[in-house]
Amino acid sequence: MKIIKTQTEASKVFIGITCHNHDLIYKATRLYVSKVWTLYEGYDSFKSICEAKLPRLSYKTIFDYAKAGEITLNTAGPKMLGKYSNSSMLQMRKLDKEAQKRVWKRLQDKLGNKLTQNTASLTASIVSDAMLNEGFYKEKLSRDSNKFKYIKTLIMHITDKDMRKAANCFKELLADERMLQDFVLELTSTKAASLQGQKAKPTSHKKARSGKQPLNRKQTFDKGEKA
Repeated sequence: MKIIKTQTEASKVFIGITCHNHDLIYKATRLYVSKVWTLYEGYDSFKSICEAKLPRLSYKTIFDYAKAGEITLNTAGPKMLGKYSNSSMLQMRKLDKEAQKRVWKRLQDKLGNKLTQNTASLTASIVSDAMLNEGFYKEKLSRDSNKFKYIKTLIMHITDKDMRKAANCFKELLADERMLQDFVLELTSTKAASLQGQKAKPTSHKKARSGKQPLNRKQTFDKGEKA
């Protein structure tokens, strides 16, 4: 991709940009990787210059296309620009270039020719799994995050249907020793509070035919009777 080096070149790209997906991803990517805001005075970021030069377009849309395009250039190459969904490529947005290439190599090993011949086969979920397998994580797991709460809920009430999703979350949790310790403490306190609440509830028993309350297991053994 040709890098923009002058204001004149940049202005032509800004004027000619459209909402058509392929046009937008190509031009947004070119503006972004060229760092065009450095060619002008008064702009200190990609966001500031896009909001000034492209007021009718959503900055989030422009940035998503630009960032996805930058990642595509670094991994799949310029010929594949615009071939993959933004959501799949943006999974790697927080990784450096070498890390992105490692994840891409894993995807190539897993998908083979499908990665170039059937680009729709590359989904955000598949990229996320590849990142987890390479030891990279899309986001930092925090005590307030949905994943943290999800893991805690699953451990309390886990089902076979959730096992695969839980396994990926566990990989994140186990990668952070401090977070794991916090999680165990929180889980322990939650479980203890739950058990305490159960003990506080009155227990109702059906009356025996004799009209007396049935003995529980502890009372039976105390009387020396067989369980």
